[in-house]
Amino acid sequence: MRPAADGTFSTKELPAGTYRLAVLNDVEDREPQRREFLESIYNASVEVSLTAGQTTRQELRVGRRPH
Repeated sequence: MRPAADGTFSTKELPAGTYRLAVLNDVEDREPQRREFLESIYNASVEVSLTAGQTTRQELRVGRRPH
């Protein structure tokens, strides 16, 4: 996802469940589709649980991709 002008991200209508969020810069378009890439950022991600009908807010800081 790309940020809004104020640097925030927003998405709607995700199904209830548990997700992992990571904010990174310098990521090539197809990297998020590669298992190796997702495994490499796992420790930099944050687990977020969504409940149907509720709004959830999570603050994250931009980090660099682990090498």
